[in-house]
Amino acid sequence: MKTIYWVPILLISFLVVGFFFLSDEIFMDHKCNLKETVCEISNGDFKISVELGPREVRSTEPFQLLLNSNQKIEIVKGYLIGLSFQHEPTEILFKESGENFISQDSFPICTENKMLWRYHLVILSEGTTYKTNFDVEVFK
Repeated sequence: MKTIYWVPILLISFLVVGFFFLSDEIFMDHKCNLKETVCEISNGDFKISVELGPREVRSTEPFQLLLNSNQKIEIVKGYLIGLSFQHEPTEILFKESGENFISQDSFPICTENKMLWRYHLVILSEGTTYKTNFDVEVFK
């Protein structure tokens, strides 16, 4: 009976180790502004499309990030990092929805009228980890 509990723990451990240590890592640089357009970024054959909605984000209102790719994505992680002030990174969760990954969240409330956040994406696809950043200006 105790062996049954170890099987999922070992499986999850192997996935975590593989995600962080065994995959190639590529940073995808770009000049795209999520508040102006749908961002399409590529590195070789790997392409992603990222869309922010609504484009005018306020700290008290929910937002959605929609991500899709031309290749199969195994894992997507997102982190919000405050750039114009001190704030601990906040993990953003994604749900798979058909061929897309969707994140629905809101920015933490702050006393500033304007805040600059960095949205850091980490994507695992076919043994390669792709990373990219988007800076988003959020108003109170």
